[in-house]
Amino acid sequence: MQKVFFYILIVVLIKVSSIANSDMKVIGAIENVYIPSVDIVQKARIDTGATLTSIHAIATKYFEKDAQKWVTFTMEDSDKNLIEQTLPVVKIIHVKRGIEYKKQKRYVVKMCITLGDITKIVDVSLNNRTNMKYPILIGRNFLKGDAIVDVSQKFVTKIEEK
Repeated sequence: MQKVFFYILIVVLIKVSSIANSDMKVIGAIENVYIPSVDIVQKARIDTGATLTSIHAIATKYFEKDAQKWVTFTMEDSDKNLIEQTLPVVKIIHVKRGIEYKKQKRYVVKMCITLGDITKIVDVSLNNRTNMKYPILIGRNFLKGDAIVDVSQKFVTKIEEK
């Protein structure tokens, strides 16, 4: 039993050491993110339990043009100004949030997002997040390989001046 505990302790220490020596950025549970396509900065909840990044979008309108799927949607900046954007649909997903909810259809688009000095083009699901505290949820598809989340901190990163 003592050997097993010792072995587990060594494995954990090696893993922690490799993370500490990596180039991964430490970020907080809440961060500001920049969306260059619409030139807005929004607060985002960092959620390692979410597979995909999600953004607040209202008035989503799906259409097809030249045999390609598209969606037009409206975003809000921090002053509640409305910004309309049209992007190609990468895929359509169905999300079930709990047992009592029906599956919700969501359009997924590619968007460029900047968090601190990490900029990535990632799949983003469009979701009406009106009843959510934060308009953006950063999921594992953005974080993977680049960031470690310290849930005890907020606003660790800085948005670069444009």
